[in-house]
Amino acid sequence: MNAPASTLASSVLRDRVVYLLNPTAGSVQARSAELGRLLAQPGAVILVPDGAEEAEAMARQAADRGARIVAACGGDGTVSTVVRGIMSGQAEAAADRPVLAVVPLGTGNDLARSLAIEGAPAEGLGAIAHGEPLPMDLVEARLQTAEGEALRALATNTIVGGPLAELGERVSAEQKAVWGPFAYAAAGAGSLRELEPFALTLDLDGETREVSALGVAVANGCWVAGGWRLASEALLDDGLLDVVILHDGPLLEVAGRLLEYLASGRCRTDGSACVEVLRAREVRVRSEPRLAWNADGELLGQGELFARALPGALRVFTRPGARFEDALPAPSPFAAIRPEEIP
Repeated sequence: MNAPASTLASSVLRDRVVYLLNPTAGSVQARSAELGRLLAQPGAVILVPDGAEEAEAMARQAADRGARIVAACGGDGTVSTVVRGIMSGQAEAAADRPVLAVVPLGTGNDLARSLAIEGAPAEGLGAIAHGEPLPMDLVEARLQTAEGEALRALATNTIVGGPLAELGERVSAEQKAVWGPFAYAAAGAGSLRELEPFALTLDLDGETREVSALGVAVANGCWVAGGWRLASEALLDDGLLDVVILHDGPLLEVAGRLLEYLASGRCRTDGSACVEVLRAREVRVRSEPRLAWNADGELLGQGELFARALPGALRVFTRPGARFEDALPAPSPFAAIRPEEIP
């Protein structure tokens, strides 16, 4: 069944599996025949929104009208939009919300990796058919702008601050189609040349740190930008945020150490590390000058960030039989890079 959400009554959605399909996601065209066969199952409600705003509204309506499962069929942006819709519904407890499912059809599919779901959309659909839902944390964020505006955001995977926050804006749909996740790597390499140090003040569960930094991120999941290990020990159910700091230093050295860290997921322990990972339930980030921020790839603006973990806010399907620990770093697309070859 495929119909506008506004025409679907509660009796149509209650206890059903609702698939929200992003028709512009990175691999939809390439997998259209396969996806059509997989979704052609009795009882499926398939909705094709016209943009993110309608997708969020459809997810909210599905949640409020009793859907049992809401499946985000697309990339990380689609997943984030669907989660916002579910969480903005009337239910106040995770048990009363529909279970989230992820059918990976994007370029990066980073959250799917943290759910041990990779590759073909059949894996995401298999999780719905055979998996058991697990409670998943989310990240609630508030951004205070210089103009005094208070912006709110909800993230499933990462919140990134600094020049790399605008990385997604630099990667076109055409580049994603041609290069896949390597498009993010190319854009990121270009952004490194623009890095300038800033004074960073972090309040982590009441403890304050002041550092000179080139970038900072707040991670809920492991992966970012199509397979880079941003926070290789981050779990989606530990009630903690992994705060990743890129320290200031000579640009060539920082670039090499950062590439090594993202490819391996390991911080150096010999005193030469430029990356530091801290953990907290909540964090406030102030900087001079003010940083730009994005949440799950969506640019929020510039300002002071406050973020906190929302433990077990939503239930989600993983690969059948898998726990979140089972998704901690599998081989990266960039793992062939040898650290000893990096300056």
